[in-house]
Amino acid sequence: MPRKASRNREKPQAGDRYLIDSEWYQDEWRDFGVAVNSRRCLTCQRDVETGEDARDPIVGIVECCSQKAHFLHPEMPILEGVFRVLLAAGNEARSAEEIRKALVEWGFDPVARDLSKETLERMIQRDDYYGLKKSGASSGVPKAA
Repeated sequence: MPRKASRNREKPQAGDRYLIDSEWYQDEWRDFGVAVNSRRCLTCQRDVETGEDARDPIVGIVECCSQKAHFLHPEMPILEGVFRVLLAAGNEARSAEEIRKALVEWGFDPVARDLSKETLERMIQRDDYYGLKKSGASSGVPKAA
């Protein structure tokens, strides 16, 4: 049975940056590759199945999938949006403010939905589905090559 990873519940600090932790997936008995590949566009998914695309999945998302309009849309849950923003950035650590700006650029309405820095930090801290965490807390963080 998967153990619950202890989540860092300390108060966010100025300068905190966030990313996706692949080791969290192992600790939770989940497959990081499946989580990433399921966010790829249909073209890339088909190319992976036929063996035509051997790129790292995160690189594929950065180079292709994140360039398509349907990669991230405002009807998605906020944490799904955060996950996809980080994938589109090659899983390079981003501040809550940078994530907020990216969500707004993708069409998320900051008036209809609370996208404040404080709310995003709180949501990321409480995440137990996407493997989001503060950068620097673990070494299991693959980035785009």
